[in-house]
Amino acid sequence: MSGLMRRALFIPAALATIGACFHGPTPERFQPAQGPKGIEVHLALSRDRVRGELLAFQDTALIVLRDNQILLVPLGSIRSGVFKQRGTLIENGRISQQERTRIRLMSRFPAGLTPELRARLLTAYGQTEFQRVSAASGLAEFTARARAGTERFRDAEVARAVGYRPVGPDFPGMGRHWIHPTLILRDSLDPAQPPVLEYADITGRLTLVGVAYAALVKDGAPPTSLPVQASDWHFHQGTVEQESFLRSHVGLGHVMPGVEGPRIAVLHAWIWLDNPDGLLATDNWALPYARLGYPAPADVSPDAARALALAAGDGGRAYLEALMRAVGQPDAAETAAVAAVVARHQAGARAQAPNATQLEQCWAALWRDVQAIVRPEVWERLQAVQ
Repeated sequence: MSGLMRRALFIPAALATIGACFHGPTPERFQPAQGPKGIEVHLALSRDRVRGELLAFQDTALIVLRDNQILLVPLGSIRSGVFKQRGTLIENGRISQQERTRIRLMSRFPAGLTPELRARLLTAYGQTEFQRVSAASGLAEFTARARAGTERFRDAEVARAVGYRPVGPDFPGMGRHWIHPTLILRDSLDPAQPPVLEYADITGRLTLVGVAYAALVKDGAPPTSLPVQASDWHFHQGTVEQESFLRSHVGLGHVMPGVEGPRIAVLHAWIWLDNPDGLLATDNWALPYARLGYPAPADVSPDAARALALAAGDGGRAYLEALMRAVGQPDAAETAAVAAVVARHQAGARAQAPNATQLEQCWAALWRDVQAIVRPEVWERLQAVQ
């Protein structure tokens, strides 16, 4: 990996600890909106974010202009509402009556929207109704923007030409990460410009299967700029060349001993290959089936999929061996013995594909054989990734 890539993924913690403190006038110094524009608002929903001009404050919703589209945002859907120079005034859909009055005066239409004014507004922006914002609509918009922005990268050479480069191993349930060093340094996330593309060899062709978003974080808090939940993110610490790149993708601890600095929050989005576990799940266990041209079962067994990934080719075998070395820490003799076991069961998995039950049995047998040839302390560590 180049020095630029290392710097991109291991930036000093000072950059990640820049505060987001609010400074501004006291409420007493504010005046009602006198000009044509209302106050700027930043609204965080469970799976969306809305930033725009406050047109009106209704009893149960805010009317907001965003990108020349008029939105209706129900108060109950707002996790937090930040108003320019006023700070956070809405939390979990609640706002005091006093603040309601003050904010209403700062909207473009403090007296509210009469039916005639509402009709004129809708006509001016080419709408027949206000666009109601919900969690579902936010995720749908996110997906549409991500697909539109990455359509051209279905040709991997186009991605390479604009700066994306393959990094790290080919994960059985994710493919290989292609990282854009400039995009990964940005302090904001754009659904249409993911810093990570995920490619996999599917029936002999390098295929774009998903994207990922990454950002430096502090205090274990994931970014809030995308319409997803905090639990949809996972974390890396250090660089993608370190053990954490393997460990964090299998659910192990993200904090590496002796490694300090900011963590990298990562969100996967399977926009080009349907994932039985959901759009934002970290692993896509339909991928091993797709690699070999098999349709994925509706209820994918991860163990069967892992065995199938082993059957798919040398990439699956190399990944499993690297994972066992990183987590189990076997000695040289054990490493050689484990490699022989993996090779033997790779042949067995190929013979059983795509029978899910037999693939599960093959995967279980592989681990029994590994247990028989490594020291107890190595086996104890490996149980975390069975």
